[in-house]
Amino acid sequence: MERIFKLNRHDGSINSFAFSPYGHHLASASDDNTAMLWETNTGRLSHTFKGHKKSVTKVEFSSNGEQLATASRDGTAKVWDINTSKELHSFGESPSGMNAVAFSPNGEQLATASWSGASLWNLSNGELLHTFDEYNAESIVFSPNGEKLATASRDDFAKIWDVRTGKLFHTLPHEETVWSAVFSRDGQHIATASSDRTARLWDANTGKLLQILQEHEYIPDIAFSPDGKQLATSNGKNNTAIIWDATTGKLLQTLRGHEKTVSSIVFSHDGQHIATASLDRTTRLWDATTGELLQTLQEHKGKVKDTVFSPDDKQLATASDNHPSRVWRIGDIEDMLKVSCDRVRHSWKGDRSLCDGVPSKAIAPMVSK
Repeated sequence: MERIFKLNRHDGSINSFAFSPYGHHLASASDDNTAMLWETNTGRLSHTFKGHKKSVTKVEFSSNGEQLATASRDGTAKVWDINTSKELHSFGESPSGMNAVAFSPNGEQLATASWSGASLWNLSNGELLHTFDEYNAESIVFSPNGEKLATASRDDFAKIWDVRTGKLFHTLPHEETVWSAVFSRDGQHIATASSDRTARLWDANTGKLLQILQEHEYIPDIAFSPDGKQLATSNGKNNTAIIWDATTGKLLQTLRGHEKTVSSIVFSHDGQHIATASLDRTTRLWDATTGELLQTLQEHKGKVKDTVFSPDDKQLATASDNHPSRVWRIGDIEDMLKVSCDRVRHSWKGDRSLCDGVPSKAIAPMVSK
């Protein structure tokens, strides 16, 4: 894997990234109170979004890629025009800071989450549509069809809400803080990650608990595979990540090698690979089927807090608390798939059907540069 460029224009560490839907831009959120927009083919800084008074913690693109939402510790969420860097809206004034933002799939609404509450806003006129009875909210996310919202909170619950009416559909209980709630791509399931040492899988329509995944210390992050058949969880204090069968709750693979907490975990869009970011200053790329370590990226001098694949899976961005952060070019996906399937055929004793029809490519394992 080759580093393409460094993001060295921020005056503070980068907290999170988001690629635009078509992969032409990368947005970064920083402790220097700004967000920045970068061209992914050149690394050129395109725009700087100024207006927040404290650290920017989250960034998210609208589905058409024309707008960018930012969440800040100054208690506000803002929406920007990415072509002009003009501020279009500013929402909320939470004294505790804004923790999360989410665009609706149709781009017409913005959801915000803070310790003061969760809200839904109309982007055509900036009006408040709903305030949800959800305090100490850590995250907020729309279902893929835009009909539901899920919130996760320090009150030991995740909740599912009706977007149209603002009413509560279901309460999903844990025993300690729920850090994250994510929908499967088909919207039928929701997974939650908690400090109670469990991840839990729920039916998003009925709120029924389907599985409890218990091999954890605590869980900083959780992700569904694109096909919804697997869940990946970061396993706090023992510095591992785990891949689970989302239907049976069976532990499939434990990803070992990090020396400190895995802070972020994400599947590639084709489901073939997993990237993990860690406080040990590395990001690692894994085979999602076998759990084999493919590469270790070691250039960072500080904790790596976030990692994200580009929509075409050809780039990987890594955010560090010791800037600059970096963008990497991933090796040709077809070649990586061939290498992975060679390893599956050689050593994997489970189902090999995913590699049917994939030709062999006998090359040495990839090495980080």
